[in-house]
Amino acid sequence: MAILQNAQGELWFRPNPRVTLSELQRLVRQRALRRTPRLGIRNATHPSKGYTPGQPVTLRIYDSRGEQQHVAHATVTDVIVRRLNEIAPADLAGCEPTLRTWHDVETVLSYFEGRNVPPDAPVTLVSFDYRENCT
Repeated sequence: MAILQNAQGELWFRPNPRVTLSELQRLVRQRALRRTPRLGIRNATHPSKGYTPGQPVTLRIYDSRGEQQHVAHATVTDVIVRRLNEIAPADLAGCEPTLRTWHDVETVLSYFEGRNVPPDAPVTLVSFDYRENCT
């Protein structure tokens, strides 16, 4: 799940306290990772980092040093914005398996932000389908 920086048309993932690099790679290769939370309102209204259904995106997995380890291609299928504390377990289907509650999402987002993310912060859940073989 992760967040270094996000360029238009990309979703970046990095190991974090809840998932290892090898687990991220396995999830993408098996096409099991299909949704990811992003801090903020990241729908089509965002001027530079928004996502919209039908948009092609590149999934990039980086190691803890910031070196790219894996690339796959996908198409955004859904974009949902919720307050962090309104995210239900069902909203996390398709995310990393360790993200089961909004508290888990809070832990990961806070890790990448380097600060506590408040429970009422907006979070965008970006869903996607893979476009080509990911092995």
